[in-house]
Amino acid sequence: MADSLTFGSAAWMSGEEYGGEYAVRIKQFINKIDEKALLSYASSLRGEQPCTISPEFSVGSFNLVHKIQFNDGVEWVARLQMPPIRDGGSVMVSPATQERMILDMQSELATMEFVRQNTGITIPRVYAYDLNGQNDVGCPFSIIEYVDGNTAEEVSRNYPGEHEGIPAQFEEKLVETGTGPHNTAAEFYADYPLALSRSLGEQPVSGQDELMQAFRSLAASFPSDGSGEGFGLANYDLNLNNILVDREFNVLTVIDWDFVVSVPDAALYRFPFLMGVSCAVPGVVDAHSKVIKQEQLRRRFAEVVEEVAQQQAGKDCEGANKLHKHLFTRSGFFSKEAVAFRSLIRVKMRQDWVNDTWLRGLKWLSQHDEMQVAQFYLPG
Repeated sequence: MADSLTFGSAAWMSGEEYGGEYAVRIKQFINKIDEKALLSYASSLRGEQPCTISPEFSVGSFNLVHKIQFNDGVEWVARLQMPPIRDGGSVMVSPATQERMILDMQSELATMEFVRQNTGITIPRVYAYDLNGQNDVGCPFSIIEYVDGNTAEEVSRNYPGEHEGIPAQFEEKLVETGTGPHNTAAEFYADYPLALSRSLGEQPVSGQDELMQAFRSLAASFPSDGSGEGFGLANYDLNLNNILVDREFNVLTVIDWDFVVSVPDAALYRFPFLMGVSCAVPGVVDAHSKVIKQEQLRRRFAEVVEEVAQQQAGKDCEGANKLHKHLFTRSGFFSKEAVAFRSLIRVKMRQDWVNDTWLRGLKWLSQHDEMQVAQFYLPG
């Protein structure tokens, strides 16, 4: 039961869950950090108020997190950027990699502030940051608001029921991020696959190049809505590990924003496959009971998103939100454009069989019109 769980920073495992080169990476990184310099920096932000650092810490793919406690009860989090794993566990990185990591951190911090100011999504407040890897602390870092909760993944293991609160509240977050500036969808679809290919490395997995080209060819046929085109923010790392919840499984905050992309409206129609809600490859029919259950789940997800969008639209009319948002619909999840874009999400898995499967799916899409695509996903 959730009542028996240890919550907040007391539940942090200090890297004990890791072994091998990852454990070596953590140890080397900790030895590099000057905790006294970190505490001095944090103290200076509050008029030299004394503070201490928690012995426990939490480790993710890119950051190590400590809690900072002030004598007056205020609690913050120090989010320390870790270097990537290299051969032999070395923490040495090239200047180009360091520059990219700094740009990624800048982008995430800017995204967090943008979303916090322009939506109703609860995001930890950023109090300060230092992007200089040669600073006194020993790494780029940010000081952010502490939220006393656990990841949804951990709580779900001890929480009874089907956890419907998470999908329902995820849908609200999905609708809230349906805002954002850009030029045209056609330009995005022409350039994004090329940028994605570069980010995946110089040695493409079998089928990767063919899939990218197939998508660009298909995207060229997408109709332009002219002045109706819009862009929004898509968080493709939104999963149970990045959502903090309370004991009742209510969403407290979303903590990771480093995989956010501004995409055309149709690409905003994404299923949270990291939470177990995925979309069938177009044209692939499977009568297995688990597949049928998935179909029912994604249809229900699309229905609830439409319901939430309509509710949010009413709030927009009342002036409760600052930016115009795309009005999500159930059918929008199954448009040719939305389905095709999912191939670019799957290609990031770097699996040849995934590429081959979605390459066939893109070919199927190119041979069928919008009505036929909708009928495939929403029969009857």
